[in-house]
Amino acid sequence: MCSAFQVLGLPEKFDLTERQIESAYMSRASTTHPDLLDATEDAELLSAVLNKARQCLLNPESRAQELLRILAPPETMSDTSLPEGFLMDIMDARMGMEMALSSEDVDEIERWRVWAQTQRTGYMEQVGGMFESLPSIGDAEIHKKAHEIKQTLNAWRYIERMRNQLDEHMDITQ
Repeated sequence: MCSAFQVLGLPEKFDLTERQIESAYMSRASTTHPDLLDATEDAELLSAVLNKARQCLLNPESRAQELLRILAPPETMSDTSLPEGFLMDIMDARMGMEMALSSEDVDEIERWRVWAQTQRTGYMEQVGGMFESLPSIGDAEIHKKAHEIKQTLNAWRYIERMRNQLDEHMDITQ
């Protein structure tokens, strides 16, 4: 099975820009147009594969998951553990967020949205740095580092769920 990076012909790294991803997508998509291929079914299948790869890589979290899937031992992907202390911190944050949502205090909800965005940015930077350090470590360390990255991605997923919940609430109330 080809990775999203392979489908778009991009290097397997976390710090890709949106422009790099879009450019690779457009380059590949231009070669799969139905007018250029004999069978439209092939064109449709290739188009779907390209679209899926593009969506995967444009989202930083799914890009990190895809990269980890490529680099880490298979058992790493089923790891659901979290960084030490994260669960208590997120429970406190979730309680504050739920209180803001139930009171419909717009200023407090916005404060939580800013908090969640700041957390997301922090996790994105942390994961990027962790991936950058992978090539310089030995094979014996890859498993340990992959476990740390997966824990961080699991925490990032919690933050994404909170962001989505806040965004959905704002969409409903507007």
